[in-house]
Amino acid sequence: MNKIVNQVLKNFLDENKRIKLPNWCKKVRIDVGTSINAPNSEYWLSTDNELCVFAFEPNPFNVKHLKTGEKIWPIHLDPQRIGNSFFIVECALFKGEPRFSDFYCTEGDSGTSSIFKPSYFDVKELVRVPTISLKDFFDLFDWTKVEYIEHLKIDAQSSDFDIVQGSGSYLSEKVLYLTVECTTNNQYMNQENPEKMKGYIESLGFYCDHWGQNGRFLNTNFKNLWNNIEYKFLEPD
Repeated sequence: MNKIVNQVLKNFLDENKRIKLPNWCKKVRIDVGTSINAPNSEYWLSTDNELCVFAFEPNPFNVKHLKTGEKIWPIHLDPQRIGNSFFIVECALFKGEPRFSDFYCTEGDSGTSSIFKPSYFDVKELVRVPTISLKDFFDLFDWTKVEYIEHLKIDAQSSDFDIVQGSGSYLSEKVLYLTVECTTNNQYMNQENPEKMKGYIESLGFYCDHWGQNGRFLNTNFKNLWNNIEYKFLEPD
């Protein structure tokens, strides 16, 4: 196993080097970019006692807020879920080989932090964070226990398309619903191409049910499940 992948995921692996799931867990969702309150994770977990969420968050300030449970926003993660049904993977996601990357922790709303340099947000601190791909995570997932991911939500401040591409074939084969942030409107020093991202996701067999600030995609390879599993996502105000 790659050293960086092992460093990031070692606390989540069982004796067979597979991602550990509680015995009671029957469903998994993934929250990429939690900010300080992980509202979507709380929304998911508060309505389903058979669900586990794996959350990827590289900003150490956001992780600290999640663990202390400071009530900055009305919907926020119950910190008692951490280590039980909510598992924080402290790393950035991207495409390509595992590595360490610069990560810009922003002042004010730390949910605007990014692997890309902000165009106008003030930077609180530049940190080095381990960076892996979703494929690295999925390669170690025990698909004999949970056959597919119900929902992959990505809100990664201009990194969404790179994270999508870093999922490999697992995205089309193992993910039922996908939510991405369509654009950050030039908030970062990165040339975004929203329509290219949309076209790429659709080419993998996803139906685009909504395209605005966020994109909502349903996997046609799992069309038989659309009426049985609810798409749940907290739309921004």
